[in-house]
Amino acid sequence: MKAKTITRVLVAGVAAPMLAFGLPSAALANSFWHGDSQFAGPNGSMSQSITAAAGNGHFGGGFGGHGGGFALYKASASFAGPHGAGSQNLFSFAN
Repeated sequence: MKAKTITRVLVAGVAAPMLAFGLPSAALANSFWHGDSQFAGPNGSMSQSITAAAGNGHFGGGFGGHGGGFALYKASASFAGPHGAGSQNLFSFAN
């Protein structure tokens, strides 16, 4: 692949979750989404988990408390195959 194509794929990979989770969260006062996926095959296995939440902070307990709003995004993935294994974690929180 050319460097320009790789850059476009990486930018799209970063922008897509921001658009997918950021815009719906902005439209709703309190929102939460969580998804998991796992698979295994003859060449390896992978597990992925994504959580996104946003709120206005006017509910009892939990993130944000009373007052200011919050936004949370957490993504993690693990994989193993014939050439090695790895894991990745990303966490972002604003209050």
